[in-house]
Amino acid sequence: MRSAGGPAPGIDVGGSAVELHHVLSAYRSLDDVEVIHDHSAIGPVVAFGERRSNVVTTNHNLFSPPYGTGFQKVSSKVAVVAISHHHASTAADTRIAAVIHHGLDAATFPVGDGGGKHLMFLGRMSPTKGPDRAIAIARAAGVPIVLAARSTPART
Repeated sequence: MRSAGGPAPGIDVGGSAVELHHVLSAYRSLDDVEVIHDHSAIGPVVAFGERRSNVVTTNHNLFSPPYGTGFQKVSSKVAVVAISHHHASTAADTRIAAVIHHGLDAATFPVGDGGGKHLMFLGRMSPTKGPDRAIAIARAAGVPIVLAARSTPART
């Protein structure tokens, strides 16, 4: 038995079956729209396979395997958007149609003098976003921290 990238997770690890169901249902219900902006991992592969010309997809993950594999394959026919110029520069063999920055314009939020007496973490509860680091910094500084985050459920 050979494997191209290590052992494959089960069908529902990462929610792939659920994601595929939602993408197929959404695409069917959106047959009459001019443009679909897809933020899923499976949607661009579906769009590629169905030869849809009205799909634009934004990759919010790395362009390296496993995340970038599908985007590399479909980017000749599906417009792939990167979230920063650095992100686009890591795409290697993936054709990037555009860079569209997301997030908040920091200039629209005034920075205080630090007298708020707490730290704030706003982000996804994921190791890649560093809530553990934010907590460690707050503890080291001796100030309380407010955590506001979306929790990504564990998959089993």
